[in-house]
Amino acid sequence: MSVYTHSLSPFFIEVSQGIGLRWYGLSYIAAFIFATFIIKWKIKNSESLLKIKDVSDFVYFAAFGILIGGRLGYCLFYAPHLFLQWSPSFPFWGILELHKGGMASHGGLLGVIAACYFYAKKKQLNFLHLVDLASLSAGVGLFFGRLANFINGELYGRACVEACYFGVRFPQELYRWLQEMPSKLNLLAPLVEKMSNDNIGIPGQKITAEIWNSLVAELTSQSASISSSAQYKISLWINKIITLSESSNPLVIQHLSILTVRYPSQIFQALLEGLLVFILCFFIWKKPRPVGFITGCFGLFYSIARIIGEAYRMPDLGVGFQWLGLTRGQWLSIAFIAISLTFLLFSIRTKQKTL
Repeated sequence: MSVYTHSLSPFFIEVSQGIGLRWYGLSYIAAFIFATFIIKWKIKNSESLLKIKDVSDFVYFAAFGILIGGRLGYCLFYAPHLFLQWSPSFPFWGILELHKGGMASHGGLLGVIAACYFYAKKKQLNFLHLVDLASLSAGVGLFFGRLANFINGELYGRACVEACYFGVRFPQELYRWLQEMPSKLNLLAPLVEKMSNDNIGIPGQKITAEIWNSLVAELTSQSASISSSAQYKISLWINKIITLSESSNPLVIQHLSILTVRYPSQIFQALLEGLLVFILCFFIWKKPRPVGFITGCFGLFYSIARIIGEAYRMPDLGVGFQWLGLTRGQWLSIAFIAISLTFLLFSIRTKQKTL
């Protein structure tokens, strides 16, 4: 059975190498446009405390909440070392290196809640109602985001059997080899040598299979300088291989049959955490509900969907599996279930205003 090797470019439009409009950025734009549309539709078709003229302003607040919360959440939950990482080049602080990626959906959700709180204070509106409006459209935002994850070839799934007709080989797995399974990099020796001979490798570097295997061996050297130098050189080649795969280079695609066949977990999560959660919240809010109720429903549905989706997804590189074999995303979702149930009970028991 033929297995698809991921070969999609992360750029919608690439002006020059590494610079252009990315699909990931477009996913945020699409999410904010949809949020504006669905909130205006909700206001027109039912009672709401928010006025049509204020929707764009509210979405801007929510957008900043997502961006700030998503980034801080990633740094806090998955990469705390970024808080102490400084460099002499712009943007100087690790937290601000957004061009290197790193957003956490749990952090983004917390950021939206914070944005709704500040906007409610500013406009003297009901905080829970604003969070309900944000929650209603959040599912589609997550849907677009997960699709962008798939296009980027990141946050890929766990291994599936070769007969899995929807399995995918993700070239970004090579970064995992570099960090966790360096000996597997020897499998790249024939490809690197052929790239070097065909002048599609790193300019000025002629690498034979023997030289490559020596570099791989240096990764485990007791000398930190030798190991670091080898890691840098190999990472350049991995970057080159991935770049060529994004343009469907036949030589690279052929050799990457050595990669593991994996579940396209990003698609699973897009459908579960995104589309399904949105549909459920949409139909539940077809009739008036106590403020805060939709927020609780969204949080509960999202958390359950995330726990299921994570069962098919590889844990983040450098984080791995946590207690009881669960991922960090699953544990965060368990905590979110408790928060969501609190929203639900509060909205029902305190007899909040129905909207």
